[in-house]
Amino acid sequence: MVVGGFCLDCIVTTDTLPAWGDDLRVDAVRTRPGGKGLNQAVALARRGVPVRAVGVVGGDTTGRELLAVLRAEGVDTATMAVRAAAATPVCVVLAHPDGRTAFLCRWAEAVELTTADLTTARDAIHSARAVIVTFDPPPATVRAAVDHALAAGVALVVHPAPPERSAAAALVDLPWDRVSAATPNEQEARLLLAAAGDPAATGPGAELAAAFGRRFATPLVCVTRAEHGVAVWDGARGWARPAHPTSVVDTTAASDAFTAALTHVLFAAGAAEPRVPSSGPLPAGLVETAVEAGLAAAAWTVRHRGAFDALPHLGEPAGRAPSEPASPAAAVAFRREEQPDKHV
Repeated sequence: MVVGGFCLDCIVTTDTLPAWGDDLRVDAVRTRPGGKGLNQAVALARRGVPVRAVGVVGGDTTGRELLAVLRAEGVDTATMAVRAAAATPVCVVLAHPDGRTAFLCRWAEAVELTTADLTTARDAIHSARAVIVTFDPPPATVRAAVDHALAAGVALVVHPAPPERSAAAALVDLPWDRVSAATPNEQEARLLLAAAGDPAATGPGAELAAAFGRRFATPLVCVTRAEHGVAVWDGARGWARPAHPTSVVDTTAASDAFTAALTHVLFAAGAAEPRVPSSGPLPAGLVETAVEAGLAAAAWTVRHRGAFDALPHLGEPAGRAPSEPASPAAAVAFRREEQPDKHV
């Protein structure tokens, strides 16, 4: 199960950011399905994992198209809320040809995920193998989602993105020691450490995972570091893995692809029941395999344009390029592997 944001991405490809008063001509403008919740749910579905989405869309054409996209990808949308009178959020993605990105997003209050929405989805949370929670929803909703997952005793992965100082301050006191895994990027890890008053917030990027793990007692921390790969704290030691060699076209969904692949390997594949912190540490070999799967998925994603379109199918990091649907609501072919009984 993935709890997060669902929106329409308006992707503007440009090598120049405008100043006030500018009138610029850009290289391209496209609209695609987006949001961290949508990207991670689709990334899991493309790995053959049964997955439910928990989020909100408006009752407009865009909202209907996003739901159609999710269903076409094999994502269960029964726990998605539709606000009939509201417009679905739009996120403007400014994409440089070299892969750098910047985002302009706003979630109107009418389409924010609420604690009441989570109450409706509580039974589904209890039947999941694992729950991914992003920081897209309001802090109170994030906290409620974490509480529901912990009460259910399922594996819980917290992806504390997007990196907002106010969210970090409001959620720094989450029960991080009961979270199965945390997957911040470097900026997000620094914000949370700073909110905790930890001097490591300004320290070397390679040491952030260990600092985060020690500060919050989180058993597994993976700090994604773009071209520098990932820094890992596995509950006993800090270590790192380099990024897979690749050409960078678009970094928009790299962390989403990493988190989905890591979660799949750790908690949705193999073992009869996923491990939670009370079960003891995850096997070192499994963690290393999961981290490599995450790096492979991220490398595949960044060398293809478009977040949603670039998310790999299982086995694709060495395979074909993803095809781009003719419209946001078009079905996207995806490979199904043998599926466990429970959803993520």
